[in-house]
Amino acid sequence: MSYSTARKLGRESELTKKGRGLVDVLCYCLMDNHFHLLIRENIGKGTSVYMQRVLNSYAKFFNLSQRRSGPLFIRPFKAVLIDGDDYFLQVSRYIHLNPYIAHMTKNPLEYRWSSLSEYTRPTRPKSCHTSLLHSMVDAEEYKEFVRDHADYARSLADTQHLLIDYDD
Repeated sequence: MSYSTARKLGRESELTKKGRGLVDVLCYCLMDNHFHLLIRENIGKGTSVYMQRVLNSYAKFFNLSQRRSGPLFIRPFKAVLIDGDDYFLQVSRYIHLNPYIAHMTKNPLEYRWSSLSEYTRPTRPKSCHTSLLHSMVDAEEYKEFVRDHADYARSLADTQHLLIDYDD
């Protein structure tokens, strides 16, 4: 059930059972001007349909609330195939460290608009499917995995502007 339908019916929106929707959301992070999702596609073209619904719904909401019309997003979403467990772990960590790297929080474990706390604090209500990542590492191991890379990732981002980029 969509969020707007649940709201109209006076019901809470709930997490779709694993494998039952177009996609399963595995990790997310909302930033000031973009967002990151790590999703698993459950049906063919499920990612495209899901993203179309998310982006169209948000554009409609934003346009109505701001009394504006027209397109909201500059370009289409980007998708990358995750083809292994190691890559999956690296991408989840990248997503969860994004607000820390951008200096939006002093502690990535405390950023409110991310699924990280759903992985590091098992008692937190779930808004994404955590079982795949937890089948690879437990909560404490994942917390350390993220924390160990945080300062290095931030320093790379902070010094990136010093690099000279040229074409061969």
